[in-house]
Amino acid sequence: MKKLTDERTSVYPPKRILFIILGGIIAILFFAVFLFTRNSFIAIFDLSDKGTIGDAINGITGPIIALISAGLLFYSFQAQLEANKRQLEANKAFKSQWEFDTYYKLYGEIEKAFKEDLVVTVTTTRMNRDGKIEHKAKDYRAVAYVIYTIERVPQGNDEEIYKLLTQIDSIIEDIIVLINYVIDSDVSQKRFFLHRINRFYTASLEDCFDELFQLKCDKPQFQQSYLLYELLKKKIASLRRNELKENILA
Repeated sequence: MKKLTDERTSVYPPKRILFIILGGIIAILFFAVFLFTRNSFIAIFDLSDKGTIGDAINGITGPIIALISAGLLFYSFQAQLEANKRQLEANKAFKSQWEFDTYYKLYGEIEKAFKEDLVVTVTTTRMNRDGKIEHKAKDYRAVAYVIYTIERVPQGNDEEIYKLLTQIDSIIEDIIVLINYVIDSDVSQKRFFLHRINRFYTASLEDCFDELFQLKCDKPQFQQSYLLYELLKKKIASLRRNELKENILA
């Protein structure tokens, strides 16, 4: 600790010395005023009657200094505006990248939910020719399961149907929210997202959901899902008419 203190004192002078230097400068300035307002012993250094020269110099240099100051002030304002502009552009680029990452993650979660949540495993049991029991597992889309239950088993498991319709609603709502976010955002890859959403809807959702919601079912949960899907269809149709009209074949 002592060594560190010695190094600091050797680099930075004590406050007492600074106060002495400042007091000396002030005293010299006061003495200079006193000296220049007195008659000099040497005529060439006599400035007591040269006040008009000072006024003339001040009158000539004052406007020039003022113009220079105004120019420097204007330049500093311009530099500040340019810095603010660059900062806004940097913030906009950062926001655009953040939006891209967020929307891409949301889109990936929607696809994952469709592939994982809307699959139901059904195991069938039957007797083969040798009298042995066989178990065969088949993967059915939840949509197909709901269609089968509504069409052929009217008194089926309403709780299971409600759960699956809730998962379908969640996917539809997420797609609608993602469309709204992307359209209202400044993300530079906006068209990329809208293309992906449209292709995902066309390739994965349209056929199975159309088949599902064409059924006649009076269950309240089914009717709610039907209205939500109709809203999604309108959103997709609006995308194709507006944002994607130049790139989607009619």
